[in-house]
Amino acid sequence: MLQGEHDRISNNLSWEKVGQSIVDTIGQLLELDLAILHLKRQGDRVPQNFFYQQINVHAPLDRDLRDYIYYPPLFNNHSSLEQSDLSPQMALPTSVCEDTSSTRAICLLSQESLSASLTLYRSKGFDRNWQEQQMPIAEMMVNQAKIMILQMLAREKLEELAQRETTINRITATIRSSLEPPVMFATIVRELGEALQVDGCTLSLWTKHDRFVKCVGLYNPHEPQKILDSSNWQQATTSSVPISENPILQALLYRKKTVKSADLEKQKNLARYELPWHSKARALAIVPLVVEEEIIGSITLRQSDASRQWTDAEIELAEAVASQAAIAIDQVLTHQQVKELAQRETTINRITATIRSSLEPPVMFATIVRELGEALQVDGCTLSLWTKHDRFVKCVGLYNPHEPQKILDSSNWQQATTSSVPISENPILQALLYRKKTVKSADLEKQKNLARYELPWHSKARALAIVPLVVEEEIIGSITLRQSDASRQWTDAEIELAEAVASQAAIAVQQAKLYQQLQIEEQKVRKLNNYLTESVLKRFLPEAIVNKAATGKLSLDLTPEPRRITVLFCDLVGFTSLSSQLEAVALAEILNEYLEAMSKAIFDRGGTVDKFIGDGVMAMFGAPETLSCPEQAKRAIATAQTMYFYLQKLNERWQAKVAIKGNRVPILKMRCGIHQGKAVVGMFGGGQRKDYTAVGKVVNIAARLQSVAAPNSILISETVANALKEKLDWGACNSFKLKGIERDFRAYTLIVRQE
Repeated sequence: MLQGEHDRISNNLSWEKVGQSIVDTIGQLLELDLAILHLKRQGDRVPQNFFYQQINVHAPLDRDLRDYIYYPPLFNNHSSLEQSDLSPQMALPTSVCEDTSSTRAICLLSQESLSASLTLYRSKGFDRNWQEQQMPIAEMMVNQAKIMILQMLAREKLEELAQRETTINRITATIRSSLEPPVMFATIVRELGEALQVDGCTLSLWTKHDRFVKCVGLYNPHEPQKILDSSNWQQATTSSVPISENPILQALLYRKKTVKSADLEKQKNLARYELPWHSKARALAIVPLVVEEEIIGSITLRQSDASRQWTDAEIELAEAVASQAAIAIDQVLTHQQVKELAQRETTINRITATIRSSLEPPVMFATIVRELGEALQVDGCTLSLWTKHDRFVKCVGLYNPHEPQKILDSSNWQQATTSSVPISENPILQALLYRKKTVKSADLEKQKNLARYELPWHSKARALAIVPLVVEEEIIGSITLRQSDASRQWTDAEIELAEAVASQAAIAVQQAKLYQQLQIEEQKVRKLNNYLTESVLKRFLPEAIVNKAATGKLSLDLTPEPRRITVLFCDLVGFTSLSSQLEAVALAEILNEYLEAMSKAIFDRGGTVDKFIGDGVMAMFGAPETLSCPEQAKRAIATAQTMYFYLQKLNERWQAKVAIKGNRVPILKMRCGIHQGKAVVGMFGGGQRKDYTAVGKVVNIAARLQSVAAPNSILISETVANALKEKLDWGACNSFKLKGIERDFRAYTLIVRQE
């Protein structure tokens, strides 16, 4: 009959229907006055009792009395109907049964997952007649009841397995279909939380090397689920109690197995170690996420309103989900590491490229702080230069994502903003000097004593990380990272990137200092070169040409090379006899004034002073500045005429001067010779001394023409006359016998008249 009843309700099975069906069927078939089925399943807070009561029992059973009904302790699956040795407190109330011999207690099942017992009451007692007629039926029905209960357990197990597979499949599908870690984390906690009907489910990342636990996924059935931002999911909320001080997590690290508590009210010492994103919990289960025998995180299940016995099936489901979560998180962390390495390489490569391509320190510094600031998504990044010998910190690079970036002036980048607090009085920088390693603070609100030492170019910071720039074990500066609006746990990957950039920045700073030093040295060399160039070139070139050469506007190649030039020689007549008449000082004064005037005449026409030979002067036109042959001839003749003009003025001044003193100086006369031809022009001499001069036949001929010229005359070779585009009426061309020249040499004589 029980089997038929089971078949009738099999399409809509529940413990309530099965339990009531068992007691009703047994009570009716065995003609019992009262039958009670007691069920206690694992995880149930309150056991279930099902009652059958015959209507004509002399004392009606009030269902509120179920709490007073007990059954014998159960240790095995014993189903004998022998009289129970009931203790007095375990007997049925006297208002229900007059004789305890009329009661039988039967253990149907005693397992960890379920215990079940039957209590039978017959007011007439279980006499021999009943035992002979009803015992076989009773034994059969007890066995059928046991089978029905086992079938319900099996059905529940199948449902749990199906739910487990469904939950895991959904989680696996999400993991495979999404590359966004926050989406995966949110799916894991939601699916597991809904499957187990808990008040909270949390996914946390942490290892034995971490200081705090980081919450990356949170499910609360009473609140809309929040999903972390994909771009900065690693900046999740962290615990306030360090992992090393949390006995629950320490137990998890030691056992690497699920830690659970059915009632934290009975474990007050553990309740305070719950993580801050949990609401108050009564029951707790923490499942580790294990990869290669190392914990990388945990899943926390929470029951808030009452205690809860966590069943084996629930723990198995949680551990299966934790296994999938561990795989997903390991993949995410590996992907994140690869991504961080790629980002690190990209950032460093861009910075390195800027350092290599730019010699401007401000450009390098601006690139460093911008690239690092954007990579780490901070509210501010600063590059500062300072050493232990400096008094103040100097800011040379500043990045703020909310403001246009300013680049310092290249010419005075070292005149940057400085700090107001001396380095020696700043504990943050002193710690940096002592450790030579990164100094960081997740929350300056908790370190009020350090907050005042921030540098003046920082807006108010909540989280801070300062990375030193080290060269040869000495700090030459630092990079400061700042988070303004909230606290921030700086990750190892972030610090590694910042330190790698700091290493490149140290190279950039050294390069900038070397570049600046090189610029200073180049400026000194340039000044020296200008001085030397001017001092040397001014000896034989006009000032205009010297200035062009010194400023690079005119390129002078003074290497000896063949050129067509025009050479002018001039000489004073009777200077030898004059030197015997005057004192040395007076003679030197007259000679210097004369040579200065002749040089001016040459420079006025763009000529080159080759040399002074006593009172003689050699000049050339067409070198080093290139001139056409007509232009050379024109300038040479004009120069000779100017020389005579200047000599006339000198004679007048000298005569006036000696007249006052009562002395007498003869009026000086001059003669000139001009010729045009090919010569080798350039710097000639040895390693210790060189002169710019011309070597060739043209020089000798010009000198010979000057020597045969009449006083106050200019002897111009036929070649020079022919080079002029404008033919002047100089009279006949005469032949002259020149020393060292075999044939007669033809030249024109230009007489200079002096007043």
